[in-house]
This record gives sequence, C-alpha cells and structure tokens, in this order.
Amino acid sequence: MAHTPGPWFAFNADYQRLHDHALLPIFVVGPEEFHTVAQVRAGSEDDDLPAQTKDNARLIAAAPDLLAALKSARDVVQEHATELLRSFCIIKDDKPDRDSMDDDERAGVTELESVLAEVDAAIAKAEPTS
Repeated sequence: MAHTPGPWFAFNADYQRLHDHALLPIFVVGPEEFHTVAQVRAGSEDDDLPAQTKDNARLIAAAPDLLAALKSARDVVQEHATELLRSFCIIKDDKPDRDSMDDDERAGVTELESVLAEVDAAIAKAEPTS
C-alpha cells in the first residue's frame, strides 16, 4: 500500500492562509504520528472557508476508509453472486453460463458485471500501479 494509512481527519478550525488562499489540511492522527497528508485550497474571496471546500476536505479525509469499504463490498458481492449462480446451476467453469439463462437472468448478470467493473476501475484508480 503506497498511500498513508488512515484514518485521516479534516479539522475545519485549523485552516491557514497562504498567498491569499485558504488551505484546509487533512491530517493523519495516530499513536506515533500527526502530520498533514493533503491540503484543500479555497479561493481568496472570503475569510471563512466555503462549504464546498469543507465538503472536499471531508471527502478526501474519508478516502482510506472508503477504499477499504469498497474492497470489502466488492469481495462480498462477488462471492455471493458466484454462490447464487452456482446454486441455480447457471455457472460453468467458474463463469456465468449465459446459454442456460433466461433474458432476465442474463440482464442481471450483465448488470452485476458492469457494476463490478466500475468498482474495479475505482479501486484501480486509487491504488498504485506496479
């Protein structure tokens, strides 16, 4: 894992000004560490942080937890989908046997494969390439 392990936190009260822009830091807080992993930059128009900047900081701070949850959900969905297909005897060589499915079953499997592909793409986007 190349990214800094979570949890990460965004503290709205700790923003600072740099070159007329507000910077909201994202921190890692752990037993042996406390450091900034990212900063969200806001415009210079107001002294207060815009709501969108705070929302962006919260989303970034949640990234390690979201990635871990997405990986877990992907594994569970894949496992249960495979078991369900196997129980209906519509799996062949560990792959869905589309020839033995009706139109609704084929549509459901296609939708599931599409969603899992999106999940895999999102996970790949967040993880380092080797």
